[in-house]
Formats: sequence, C-alpha cells, structure tokens
Amino acid sequence: MARHKTKADHRADNRGGPWAGLPHVVLESLAYQHLSLWARAILVEIVLKMNGYNNGTIGISQRQIANRLHTSNFKQIGRGIAELMEHGFLDIVIEGRWKQGKAREYRLTFVNSGKPGHYRAATNEYRAWLPEVKSGVEPVSANTPSTDDTVSANPPTFVETVSTDLNGKQPKTPLAFVEPVSPLIGKPYPGRKAPRSKSEQNGPQIAGGPIAAVAR
Repeated sequence: MARHKTKADHRADNRGGPWAGLPHVVLESLAYQHLSLWARAILVEIVLKMNGYNNGTIGISQRQIANRLHTSNFKQIGRGIAELMEHGFLDIVIEGRWKQGKAREYRLTFVNSGKPGHYRAATNEYRAWLPEVKSGVEPVSANTPSTDDTVSANPPTFVETVSTDLNGKQPKTPLAFVEPVSPLIGKPYPGRKAPRSKSEQNGPQIAGGPIAAVAR
C-alpha cells in the first residue's frame, strides 16, 4: 500500500522565509476569474501581509500598496479594493483613522480568523458570487443616440427671445424653435439680377438723344 505524501517533491526555495500563496479553489473560482488585473495585484499584496495569525487585523494602507506596485494611481487602487469586496474576497474589519495614522484592517474571507480558542471558520463569500447576466441589449448612455438615425452636425437649437421688462416680469415671448442653417446649405452664388431697362442698356439719355460713346 503506497504511502500518502504530505510534501511535494518540487518545493519553492523560500530561503527559510514564510510562504504567501492563494488556494487553487480561489484561483479557479468565477469570482477570481472576473477580477481585474488591479484587483488581482492588490489581493497578492494583502495576502503578503498575512502572517498566519493576523487575519481580521491585516493592516495595509493604499499608500503602501501604491509603493509596492510602483504607482501613484490611488483611484485604481481604491477601485481594486472595492472590487475585491464586491467579489467576496475581502472584508473591512476596522476603518482607517487618518488622524491617528492607522490604516484599514482587513479580513480575507477564505482564511479562518479569530484568536486561539475562538477561531472562526472562513466565510468564503466569493463562492456565492456570480457574474451579472447580460440581456444582450446594449445600454443607451446619455451621450449615445437611442436610434440608428444619424445626428446632424448642426442639431436644432432653442433660442429664447427675451423682451426688455423693467418690472422684472417673465419674458413675454415664448421659446422659439430655430433651425440652424449650415453655410453649405445656403446659396453658394449670388442670385440673378433684374434685367436692365433699355435706357440703362443704351446709356444715359440727354435731350436730343443718347450720349455718344467716347472713343478709346
């Protein structure tokens, strides 16, 4: 009967230091597969701060995470932490106290927590996470037209004509709809002039007949 091996033949050379890793059940979960790269990197940094006795009191600030990731994009770091919480991997136990210089304290949901004699089992909220089901209809944003109709480069505008009212009353004239006219739609050339009269064609008249043309 073969003996069950408790240790792998291929082990990491950690030079006597601790080991920081993620269980396969976490890495293969839907919740992890749908994490952004930012959230995955932040999760590794939080796992690195766990020493095996401090889950629930893992203290790490966004500045520490930024220094570790060599970035100053605190906006993305904040989003990544929120994403880890939404996907069920992370929980905030104690909020940070900026004035006292204390960072947030976190709990990893896939690791048990508590003190000796009062251990609490891992809650594993990430296992219940499911991606949102899309209906196949692309949402219409405020900047996107709701129809396939092409939008004119010069859309109609509303111009409010305001009359002068010294008594502070509301404008007397309602909103007027004005259709803007593109310069390309206007007349590209002057219109025809009215035909000249015979007197204009023959030149100015004087008594006795028209003025003779001056020889050039």
